[in-house]
Amino acid sequence: MRNRTHLRSVNLAIWQQKATRISFMPAGESEPITVRLINPATNKIYDFVKARCGRSSEHMTARGLGFDIEKVDPWIQDFVEEIRLHESRWLHPRQNFGVAKGPLKDDPRYEVWQVCDPKEVARVISSLDDSKASSGRKRTLERLAQNPVRMLPRVTRDHIDAVLNVALSFPNFGELTAEIVMDLSLKMRLGEVLTLPHLLLHGAPGTGKSLFARRLADALGFHYKDFSFAQMTAGFLLTGSSDRWASSSVGVLADAVISAPSGKVPLIFGDEIDKSSSERNYPTDTALLSALEPDTAATFCDEFLGCQIDLRPLNFIFAANVISTIKPEILSRLTSVMVRVPTDDEMPAVIHSIDRDLRTQRPGISNHFEPLDDAVLSQLTSTAPRALYRTLKRAYSVAASENSGTDGLIRLQPEHLGITPQKRQVGTTGSPKVQPSPDQLASYVARQALLELRLTFWDPGKQSPH
Repeated sequence: MRNRTHLRSVNLAIWQQKATRISFMPAGESEPITVRLINPATNKIYDFVKARCGRSSEHMTARGLGFDIEKVDPWIQDFVEEIRLHESRWLHPRQNFGVAKGPLKDDPRYEVWQVCDPKEVARVISSLDDSKASSGRKRTLERLAQNPVRMLPRVTRDHIDAVLNVALSFPNFGELTAEIVMDLSLKMRLGEVLTLPHLLLHGAPGTGKSLFARRLADALGFHYKDFSFAQMTAGFLLTGSSDRWASSSVGVLADAVISAPSGKVPLIFGDEIDKSSSERNYPTDTALLSALEPDTAATFCDEFLGCQIDLRPLNFIFAANVISTIKPEILSRLTSVMVRVPTDDEMPAVIHSIDRDLRTQRPGISNHFEPLDDAVLSQLTSTAPRALYRTLKRAYSVAASENSGTDGLIRLQPEHLGITPQKRQVGTTGSPKVQPSPDQLASYVARQALLELRLTFWDPGKQSPH
């Protein structure tokens, strides 16, 4: 009967799955939020959630009391994964649940991921000496040995809703988010693990590619790592370097897997892949080939570790301004998506999204400043998305200094923005125009003349149309 008295983590998980969800417009906000309804009289977790997440997450709706999903769900997920193992040990003290923290193997919401062969890792560790040169490698292998088996979440409706919520803040990524939703819908139907296609986001600088990748990773609960190819000098920084080198270390790819806790899918964001080093001996881009191909990723060997690990669940999102410099063998393994510049009509959603991030990082802003009004939104419409964050951050500082002796909420004014917004090309990638050669220009004029005469243009290099 003791199992019938649900533990707190179980009650949280049940409520998270079954509670009614509605759309709600908070007072003073310009965009609706999604809340999950709760009955304080009958639900024992109400006081617990309120105490952990604060009153700002609680809203009185027309259908009763509810909690803001964006504020409550991340905490619930972390709490459930952290505490469930300890509660299970308390219920079954004689059962060995292993060292790893995270979901248990019998949890139907997850699938087992055999990261490495623990016997192989143990053999490598035993072969190392006690010298100072081997100590770093030994510590890394021991971290891997602590979690040779991880759990990967299966796709649920919450993951799809999370992507749809991200899409509201990134309207210029609409086609991509639609593709992701369709892909996740099929995986949910088949009961498959949460993964994304390996993506390449390319387009003009400052269109929000890195911000989108980070927001998507946060929304889906990925274990996120990032790096820039422009700062990556050699391929062994990705795949690991031999301990014979003085500055040897584990590669970025293996480190993302080792550091990922059980229950979270690792994701790597690689910025500026079009600026990757093509140095003949240690190219940084082609070092990815074995990790991007499922067959070779299953037996990936980091040179620093000296043992095989399964990289197949590792997700990649790359960003580039142009794709002409990216090698064809890399492009063929990625789903390429061109990111356009937001239009003027789409910019308010982008501005609200960045302002919401800023207010989340510094909760006091919402307590002292009113929501952004139309005058400020209009002023920021022509600002490049990359510059929006620092523009708003500075504007709040200016407004606070000018109203230091006043009480009540401060309204941000257009003059508080301070700097002239950066101009951008609306709805285009902003790629440089190529000046046609005289021969190309003559050919174009000839073709236009033939079209006006309603004659068929025949290319001498092709078969005659007659």
